[in-house]
Amino acid sequence: LADGRIGFVIGDVSGKGLDAALLMVRAASLLRWVGKEGTSPSEWLVRVNEELCQTSLEGRFVCALVGQCDRNGEQVEIAAAGFPPALRYKDGEFTEYLSGGAPLGILPGMSFEANRIDLRGASLYCFSDGLTDVRDAQRQTIGAEGVRALIQRHAGASAEPRLRGMVTELKHLRLVDDTTLLLVERMQAQGPEVLLKRRFPAQAEQMRDIRNRLRSALDDAGVENALRDQLVLVVDEACCNVIRHAYGPGQRGDIDLRVSRDGALLEFVISDSAPAVDPETIKAKPLGECRSGGLGVALMEQVMDEWSLCGMPCGCGNRLTMRKRIGDRDHVGEIRE
Repeated sequence: LADGRIGFVIGDVSGKGLDAALLMVRAASLLRWVGKEGTSPSEWLVRVNEELCQTSLEGRFVCALVGQCDRNGEQVEIAAAGFPPALRYKDGEFTEYLSGGAPLGILPGMSFEANRIDLRGASLYCFSDGLTDVRDAQRQTIGAEGVRALIQRHAGASAEPRLRGMVTELKHLRLVDDTTLLLVERMQAQGPEVLLKRRFPAQAEQMRDIRNRLRSALDDAGVENALRDQLVLVVDEACCNVIRHAYGPGQRGDIDLRVSRDGALLEFVISDSAPAVDPETIKAKPLGECRSGGLGVALMEQVMDEWSLCGMPCGCGNRLTMRKRIGDRDHVGEIRE
């Protein structure tokens, strides 16, 4: 908007077919035209409702939520017409904001209640009823509780990978209606984005969970499937080498895994507190000469763009850093023996 605020709208048109499509075009044009004037969300809906009541066919209506975010991304004002409740999420807690009026295009002279929302440290989720109507493997709708659980499962990721992860999960379910999801939150300072951070006992039985978590994190980051599987294999082999060789039989300790993304660059850091290893003794062998559990260095050479091994500053422990640039299909190759 002219004063630096950001306006947003999300909507859903009743019915199917040509009449619904024409109403959608009309409603979208009105919502955009009125919204650009910077009028309050309540008045925004009032004006659109009056126009639609004069032109819409009987029985057709529009559900919508409109809002404005201040230039600092700290305060949001929203108003809704027949739309599912918006959800504010912060520190594991939800606040629900009910629709302030009936759908647009039914009754002239309607008013719409607005809500002001503090976005500092919080996220605002707005979604059509197609999201609550998604069906799970048992063909049951996930409902409002399912939506909240979906948000919580992906809350640890930053905005873009969080939405990708949520959409990826929804694609594995059954969508029975148009489904739209809008996330509003304050932009954070740019820097490396932590995709996964785990400390776990250096035990072989821990690796299945780590592989699953890493695979999910890379999916959320939009990593192509073939490359994702190669990266999971490399990290798995590297951790197994720490368990078998750095700590050795009967020795106890932890492994720290940190996966981050800075633009197109993925970084994997594996740290331990085992006796320091001389990096000069770590040499790659051809994959055909490696046994299971001894593939780590050879795989790193083939899959990663670069890697390094060094001792920890405290004099005890090791840190393996691996980097891979993504986004270019030429970087995804076959693992050669």
